[in-house]
Amino acid sequence: MWSESGNSHKIAIDGRDDFQELNWYNPAVHEAKPRPGPGMLPPLLADEIHDPEHALYSVNVMARLPSTTPDSAQLAPSQEEARMAIPHARSYYCAEYNGWVLILWGSSSVLPPLARTVENLPDAARRKGTTSCIGDGEQPFAQVNATHHWHRYERAVDSRNLSTPFRHEEETPRLLDLYLCCQCSKYCMVSDVLPGVIPHNVHQAFTHDKWSHPPPDRTPKGSVMAAWETMLTILENRLWKDEQRSLPVTRPRFQHKLGWNNTVRNIFELLGFPAIKKSTATTANMSSAVENLSLQPPNIDPATPEGKHIRAKLLRAWVEISAWLAIYRKSKGDLGNYSSQVICVDATDVREMYQEEIGAHVKQIPRGLLPNDLVNLGVLDDAWRTLGMTPSSYTWELLGFAYQAQCRCDPLRTPLYFTKFCQIVQMLANVGKASPPLQQLIHDERKRHRYTFDDLRDSIALLGFGQDDGLGVEFDGDRLVLDAWRNARRRTWTDPERGGEMRMRLNAALKIIADTRNRRTLESAWDRAKGSMYVCL
Repeated sequence: MWSESGNSHKIAIDGRDDFQELNWYNPAVHEAKPRPGPGMLPPLLADEIHDPEHALYSVNVMARLPSTTPDSAQLAPSQEEARMAIPHARSYYCAEYNGWVLILWGSSSVLPPLARTVENLPDAARRKGTTSCIGDGEQPFAQVNATHHWHRYERAVDSRNLSTPFRHEEETPRLLDLYLCCQCSKYCMVSDVLPGVIPHNVHQAFTHDKWSHPPPDRTPKGSVMAAWETMLTILENRLWKDEQRSLPVTRPRFQHKLGWNNTVRNIFELLGFPAIKKSTATTANMSSAVENLSLQPPNIDPATPEGKHIRAKLLRAWVEISAWLAIYRKSKGDLGNYSSQVICVDATDVREMYQEEIGAHVKQIPRGLLPNDLVNLGVLDDAWRTLGMTPSSYTWELLGFAYQAQCRCDPLRTPLYFTKFCQIVQMLANVGKASPPLQQLIHDERKRHRYTFDDLRDSIALLGFGQDDGLGVEFDGDRLVLDAWRNARRRTWTDPERGGEMRMRLNAALKIIADTRNRRTLESAWDRAKGSMYVCL
């Protein structure tokens, strides 16, 4: 526990090494006990998994029963096709991107097969000792860490090597980011967005067009629903009714629901329906002569490689459009007199599920405790992220834990973390929300010779370095630093009133520079002088 001053407020954190932390500036000290580097708390990991403004959904396909025979019941996949429609059992659909994200989590002391050499992995023995940092019954000696401390290893796992492999259709490697908690066996693997059959920019353009230009008998939302459901019907007829007739795009019904422009053409080409020109015609609802185009349905015979590939693509597009419609139905907007069709897919929001698994659920980490004045304060954005936090998840204990966990896992950058920590605490004090435990932590850390970047600049200036300061030169070399420090100390004897205080400040400045430069010569001089402010060296 950090409090050595008798303060009753303590922060639950384990795995610290006092010798390493006091000698943070010396890389040789850390070679015998490597640390994994900077980490993050669960709420930031939740934001890293996927855009926090976008929901992810578990998609369930209602497969056709084998005994079902009526034609009206055939517009649904078989059980085998239902399994093929979803990219992976642990894939989740994003309607905004019309794509999927793989998220796999669990507890294991064995790492997944790594696709590359990964350095600075957390200590395996420590991780193996605890199943999870959080949760009742997980730890026989009570919870010793306030929460998880996650470490990211980008593009470290090949999806083809998962226990349930995921293979991209081109068989190119799909690399996942690996996240490990440094204090327990929890892990999480996350992909980037796996694009859907229809790219999201094309998907959005079509949706926007239908919303912006509804037919006279449709509301904007009804126009969007009717258009995408028409696409769905075309796919269902090809997949399960073996509809092979061409689709004339100039027919009034086609024009009413879908229209014809480059975006519509693009979508059908992506689905494998090429537009074939037959003749030039003028239709009643079109103001000029247009090409009499027909969409030619693709070959989906699974007995041929091409047909098998196209059928799989149409099945994926079918489930993506169905999932998008299931989600869109819940959005705001009036359908007017439009009656939507039955969809054989449902979508369930999984945000709370994966948040709970990684320790980021509001039940595990409360939200909304940061003063409103600081919630959207841009000047602190970098400070929060550097400490591995989100401002919405602030509590005094979590902020103290985040700071100490970063120093524990990335000791060489201790001044950076102390600087950011002090910035946040100072801002809290500025709005009258100073937390005594955090202020006490800063006091205790300064007794351990922690310093901020501002302290470093002040120390350099105090010794007279810099073009605008007394010596008029940039400091370089231990001898020059020591000479400047000794000369400055000698000058303090001419000021009996403030000389003692100035010598203490000069000693502190020497310690800061010694730590920054990792110079034993400077450290030794400081060590001899720290208790003897009356000695003129």
